[in-house]
Amino acid sequence: MKSNTLWGEAGIDGIFLALVTIVVTAIDAFVPSSILQMILWLAKLVFTIWLLRYFMLGYKKRNEDSSAFKFGFATSFCSALLCGVFSFVLYQYICPEKITETIDTVVASLASTGNNIPDEVSDALLKLEDNFAQLSCVVTFLWYTFLGLIFSAILAKKSNGAKDVFTNEELNGEQQ
Repeated sequence: MKSNTLWGEAGIDGIFLALVTIVVTAIDAFVPSSILQMILWLAKLVFTIWLLRYFMLGYKKRNEDSSAFKFGFATSFCSALLCGVFSFVLYQYICPEKITETIDTVVASLASTGNNIPDEVSDALLKLEDNFAQLSCVVTFLWYTFLGLIFSAILAKKSNGAKDVFTNEELNGEQQ
């Protein structure tokens, strides 16, 4: 299925971009090793930036008079929306125990200092625990949208004859 609209193509490419994050996040949720989690996170970051670049260059090649930045941002926005929804599903249904474990660790850490935890802090942590999935959805969406804005702006410069961010070569508006 090929769409000729910016949002149609961005939506399809956003699904692929989101799938990378969703798969790595799902794996990450069940990996006990923090070093392996860091390696997965770094690999995901590099691959998603490369994939966004690939999508933007392809769009610019097919639509020379269109803005690669707008397409990159639209793709990132669609991806962020899907990642936010997955974050909600992950913490609400797949592994809600992760929230309880994290809150318990914070409470134990605060209690280990020898000070009593104020009731306001306990109440705030309980409210956070109750609404974590919703909060995670919104924060994930906003964070990935912000990152998409930044990376789209950086990668769009390469379409305008600037230096390629990844190879440090002059492009003169051509795809390599």
